[in-house]
Amino acid sequence: MDAAREPAGAGIPWARALGEAAFAAVVAVALFAAGSTLRLRFNPAVLICPVPMVLVAIRQGVRVGVPMVGLAAAVVAAAHMPGAAALAFVLEIGVPALVLGLCLRHNVGLEWTVVLGAASLCAAFILGLGVRAGGLDGLGPAYQEVRTEIDGNLQDAQQFYESLGAQGDLAAGEAAGTLRVFAGRALPGLLAAGNLLAAAAISALAMVLAARTVGTGTPAFTWTLPEGMVWAFIGAGAAALAPWGPWRLLGLNALLVILALYFLQGLSIVGFFFRRLEFPWYIRWLAALVAVVWPPLTLLVVTGTIAVGVFDVWVAFRRLDAPRSSGTAR
Repeated sequence: MDAAREPAGAGIPWARALGEAAFAAVVAVALFAAGSTLRLRFNPAVLICPVPMVLVAIRQGVRVGVPMVGLAAAVVAAAHMPGAAALAFVLEIGVPALVLGLCLRHNVGLEWTVVLGAASLCAAFILGLGVRAGGLDGLGPAYQEVRTEIDGNLQDAQQFYESLGAQGDLAAGEAAGTLRVFAGRALPGLLAAGNLLAAAAISALAMVLAARTVGTGTPAFTWTLPEGMVWAFIGAGAAALAPWGPWRLLGLNALLVILALYFLQGLSIVGFFFRRLEFPWYIRWLAALVAVVWPPLTLLVVTGTIAVGVFDVWVAFRRLDAPRSSGTAR
């Protein structure tokens, strides 16, 4: 991300830097407020609202990033949101945005950037629950409220897909019902895995936008896990099948996090071959859209992508000599 750096005070006026920070803060708060009005706790508006602040942190660094987060919190407070909303915004949006932006700015590496960003999101989630609950004593009930809310969202999804299934397809409703039962047993692992994927998506989008601002090419999403990670995968899988309840729950939650890591590895490999074979950009987007809109296909694609990520340890897909096609558009 070297080309996207523009340190304030070194070739860029402070007024422009602070203007960028103010604009990013207002956009982030607007997305945060829009997402908060929806019933779903995890929705696109809330997930992408850190992106403007990540982009400013990449371009301007910590000297502009910290005042930006403070300004965003002031905007939240001025908008007459609930009293704890400003602090929750700083914890859940501002701090993770700074972590991701500064890691990308200093070329920490995408893998460490995503892991550190996900860790900050998880910590912010716990602290945000404590803020909303009025202290650590209310953390347990607040967590149960989150479980109830997520279960309600999944129940709504199940009923929706079952209503469609009345016209001939019950697979999606059954999948939603299975996920609902699964979420009751492994919610911590699902939340951690979701934060990993959210951190990866935010980082990828911020990298693309940062490259566009300086007119460079779109950076590739590259992700490489250590080969020894496969033993953690095997160990977590074995623990998830253990007969003793605590080990089984621990293994199941750990397995979900590791599967999210391997999903990102598989996604990087799929993207590598898309670029290697020079698939046009609209083919890539069409493939992603088709994979998302039909839940049974989504499950198949996710499973296949994870499998590619795991077997890359032995196959090393990106070292295969894939021939280039004769297409010209990317």
